[in-house]
Amino acid sequence: MIVVNIKFEGIDDWNRPVFKSLNSNVRYGSTNKLFNWNTPAKEIIDYFKTTTVDGLEYFGHRFGCEPNGGMPKDVTLNIIE
Repeated sequence: MIVVNIKFEGIDDWNRPVFKSLNSNVRYGSTNKLFNWNTPAKEIIDYFKTTTVDGLEYFGHRFGCEPNGGMPKDVTLNIIE
């Protein structure tokens, strides 16, 4: 199992929450759960730490990119505040 530490990066132009890997340019986000741009980061982080229903998926290598979707089965995301 690979653990990827991620940190909240922001809300993109489509209201999708985006998290960035601390060790690379890889982004993860959600297309199912959207947030307003003024939503506090803590609220977004807490949401994804406590739910798997609208989980995060692989987005790509830059902020605001078209999400590639899916999540490798051997990767676990660890949100760092």
